[in-house]
Amino acid sequence: MTSPLKWEHVVYSLYELGYDMHVGGRTALDLGGHAHYIPLGVGREMHVYALRPFPAWVHQLCSSYNVAIKRIRFLTEVPEGLVTGRPFGHWDWMLPCATPALGLFEMLDHVRTETDFQVVDPYFEGMFKHGHEQFTTLLKACNKVVTNRLFLWFLERHNHPLLDSLDLSAVNLGSGKRVVVKGGRFDKQYQITVARRMPHDHEDPDCIF
Repeated sequence: MTSPLKWEHVVYSLYELGYDMHVGGRTALDLGGHAHYIPLGVGREMHVYALRPFPAWVHQLCSSYNVAIKRIRFLTEVPEGLVTGRPFGHWDWMLPCATPALGLFEMLDHVRTETDFQVVDPYFEGMFKHGHEQFTTLLKACNKVVTNRLFLWFLERHNHPLLDSLDLSAVNLGSGKRVVVKGGRFDKQYQITVARRMPHDHEDPDCIF
C-alpha cells in the first residue's frame, strides 16, 4: 500500500517539472529550526514563494495540500545562494528552501498588522548566528522601501551587530513617511508606522498615526 502524498512531494514535483518555486517565509524558517509558538504542520498553511505567476491548476493543486503560493515582489531576481536544498522523505529528495535571511525578508514583505509585527519579532532573536553577507545582499537587492525600513527597524530593536557594518548608501530607503500599520506608532528614525505595542516594550510617547 502506497503512502499518501505530502505537501513536500507536491512542491518537489512541481519544481522538478520546471516551476521555479521554493519553500519560503515562515515555513522555511520553521523547517530550519526557528519555529515559535505553533508546531510546524499542525493545521498551518505552508508557504511557497515564486517570482512569477503560475497557471490556475498549480494553485489549485497546492491549495488542496494546504500550500499557498506567494509572489515575491521585493526582488526582480533571487540572488544566488539564497535558495538551498533541504532533504526530506525516505530518499532524501532535495526540497528547495529559502535561507533564513531570505525567509525573514519574505515574512517582512507581508507585514501589515500589529499581529504581523508580533509574529515576525521572535524570529530576529535567532538571526545573530547567521552570516551577515546574505542580509547585506538582500538589503541592496530589495526594491521595496518599506521592507528595507522594517528590516532596519527590527535590527535596531534587537541591537543586531549588522547595523554597525551596514553601508546604507547602497540601500533603497526612499524618502518621506510610510504607513505600515494604520493607527500605529510613528518611528521617527525610519519614518514608518509600527506596532503600538510590542512584547517587553515600555510605554512610548511617540505620536500615533
